[in-house]
Amino acid sequence: MARKTKEEALETRERILEAALNIFAEKNYPDVSVTEIADYVGVSKGAVYWHFKNKSDILVRTIESACIKGESDFIDIAGAPKFLADLRSYYTDSLARPLIDMRYKKIHQLMLHRYEWPEDVQNIVTDMMKASMAKERKMLETLILKAQEEGKIKKSVSSTVVAGLIAPIFDGLFILRMSDFLPNDFSKETEFLFDALVRELKDDDYNTKENAHNI
Repeated sequence: MARKTKEEALETRERILEAALNIFAEKNYPDVSVTEIADYVGVSKGAVYWHFKNKSDILVRTIESACIKGESDFIDIAGAPKFLADLRSYYTDSLARPLIDMRYKKIHQLMLHRYEWPEDVQNIVTDMMKASMAKERKMLETLILKAQEEGKIKKSVSSTVVAGLIAPIFDGLFILRMSDFLPNDFSKETEFLFDALVRELKDDDYNTKENAHNI
């Protein structure tokens, strides 16, 4: 019975977060009430307060849950890149996903209201975004260093600098995609960007050796 109660509590919490995402995406923060969220879910206001401290806490946990779920879902679908060559499909798929995933649209709509949020909430969300970007840069650095060890790209380039360039470029493109500022068919531009990156980073000595081996 205790296990069932715990599972039911977790289910209720998820329903509250999903309701909050829908509501905060459509309305200004001051116009949203805990009562409205509770009514949307079909639970009492006390049940909401059992899971969350206040409206600000609901908002923070909503963003946290949406970002974590979005990231884990995407990795489950696209797979975490294990090699530098995998980045092309990883980022291409990530740019295409907002076109078919309405949850991403809701998250973006929610973030458009961030300047209306209390300052402490804005600071928490900013720290979360910075941590996510730092994680992405670290992933890129690891892939670049691995490719350098294998002799596939120049050792003269800084993995930190390259990762610090690639991550914000695609983060910026992703924001533009979420805002519908990019054409639906952006594949040619993405391919051009990756081809230019490969040309700049590739180790000509490695490619010469590979071609000689294949002759």
